[in-house]
Formats: sequence, C-alpha cells, structure tokens
Amino acid sequence: MDLRSRAELEYLGDLIGAIHSAAPETQWLLVGATARDLLTYYGHGIQVPRATEDVDLGVAVTDWTHFQDIRHRLLESDLFVEVPNVSHQVRYQSQVRVDLIPFGGVERSDGTIAWPPAGIPQMTVTGFAEALREAQNIILPGARTVAVVSLPMLVFLKMIAWSDRHERRPGVDVADAVFILANYLDCGNRNRLFEDEADLVDDPDFDYELAGANLAGRDLRRILTKTKPGSSPMIETLKEIIQSQLATTSPGLMLQQLPAQQLDQSARLLESFLNGLTTELP
Repeated sequence: MDLRSRAELEYLGDLIGAIHSAAPETQWLLVGATARDLLTYYGHGIQVPRATEDVDLGVAVTDWTHFQDIRHRLLESDLFVEVPNVSHQVRYQSQVRVDLIPFGGVERSDGTIAWPPAGIPQMTVTGFAEALREAQNIILPGARTVAVVSLPMLVFLKMIAWSDRHERRPGVDVADAVFILANYLDCGNRNRLFEDEADLVDDPDFDYELAGANLAGRDLRRILTKTKPGSSPMIETLKEIIQSQLATTSPGLMLQQLPAQQLDQSARLLESFLNGLTTELP
C-alpha cells in the first residue's frame, strides 16, 4: 500500500524514519489504532469511529538488555524524550506519544512480558511474532516503509488486549475489533468473497457484514495454522474468549461495553467471526 502522497501522514513518515535511523537493524511492527487507520481509512476511505494520537510499535528483541539499548538509542537521537515514570513510552518531538511493546526474547511461557525490575507493567504479547511474519508493508510520506499488522491479526491482538485490560480501557479494544469485522470486505476483500469463498455468498441467510466477519475468521485461521496445519493454541485461546462472552443468556461483559444500539449486530459479527475461525479449511 502506497500512502506517500498523504500529507497528513508526514509526521508518521518522519517518526518511522527516526526509529529506523536510530536502530536500523531492529524489526518494528506498527499495531494499534494507527494501524487500523492506515488499513481502513487511509487505505480504503472507511471512516474510523475515533481518532488516535498515539503510535503503538512492537519491537522484536532478544532480551531486556536489547530493548533498553534500543530505547536508549531513540533517546540519544534527541528526537525522542522520556515520559516520566513510564518505562514503555517515549514522546516523538515532545508531542506524539509512542508505546514501545517488546516481544520475542522477553516473553514468558504464558505469552506475557513484565518490565524489570519490578515487573510492572505487565502485558500480553501473544501473537506479535505471527503478526510480524504476516505484516503488510506500507509506504509513508518521505518514502519510509513500515511493517503494519494485517487486519486479521489486528483483530486477534485487539481481542487479546480486551481480555488483558478491559477493566482499564472498557470497550475500546472490542470496539476496534468489531469495526474491522463489519468493514472487512470493503478493505480489499470483496472480490475474494465471490471468487474464492462462494459458499458464503450461497448461504440463504447471506448478510454482507457477517460474511466479511466470517472471512476474517477464516483468514486468521490460515495465518495461525500456516506453519502447523490444524488448530493452534492461539485459536483455542481466542475461541475461549469469544465463546465465554456469547454463550450466556444475557450479553457478556464484552458486549456490555459496546453502545447498546450496536449490541445485537456486534454479537452476530463476533459469532460469524468465530464460525470462520473454527471452520476446517481445504
């Protein structure tokens, strides 16, 4: 995707240029709401539900010393400054807040990370390695290229984030996930529905948004089983999160955190996504 002509993204192109200059050998991954905006609004003209001023960057590291070295290089460049008492954030040109999310060699067996020395904050980074593997390269103003999480993997990360922090940020992550599912076909996937996934169109209860959510689930399954056919622990984890919210007589907490007028369709979107995620594919 080529977005170099979008003048409003010059700040992001400059930021990506700055991190590549400071740590050129580092693998960076753009995630979060900024990735959502690039892949939906800027890429396909789909209006996003809320603006974001933060940039979330995954950074592949071998250990905590490696992460601290990268952070130190950013601060030494004089383009980034520390955020007082927040070890995982810096500010670019004293304005844009950047969340640095290390993954890889710092992950514990349960997929979490905990910042030394006190182990605070803690965060789940399950799926970041897979997201980097399947990332989409986007060209920004200044001809800077950044690896951006794919939409199916962004849904996965958002659902995991909801499970991790729904009390601190109620509704934010699930709202982003549902927004992506509702608009998935219009993000460059419409023709695939008719060419490669015709069984969805042949469904007598065909619904455009629900078909897109199902396709997103199928695409995520393809990603997560690429190296090992069949199911995967990450699919099972996501299944448990969603099923626990849908398999109740009243809306689960996940749905309760969404606007009331969206509750029924959001539940259907999540159910259709789950159906796609659990479909055995040829």
